[in-house]
Amino acid sequence: MALRIANEPSQRLPQRLPIRRLLGFVAVPMVTAALAALLLGLSPSSFDPWDQHAVAEMPAGPARAAAFVRVWRIHIGSYLGGALGLLLAVALVRRRRARRIEAGDGR
Repeated sequence: MALRIANEPSQRLPQRLPIRRLLGFVAVPMVTAALAALLLGLSPSSFDPWDQHAVAEMPAGPARAAAFVRVWRIHIGSYLGGALGLLLAVALVRRRRARRIEAGDGR
């Protein structure tokens, strides 16, 4: 929905991108979500700024706390990556629309 809103005409950017071009930007949030989840999931267990390992010992127990924290990091990474990817995709759509105007592409 955010990409559709970014593609709406405005005074500065009156022309929309065709839907097929707009759909190409849908992959950006998905890829960034996957990359961020992978990076946070693979981060070393010594990196624990919020002491999540101690918190995870309560529901998961001491033996499974490390796995619990790893899954939590993957989960948070996917949300953060998706949000950043969505912002990036919206910026890319706006930029592509501006380039079409500069180039005089009326399609």
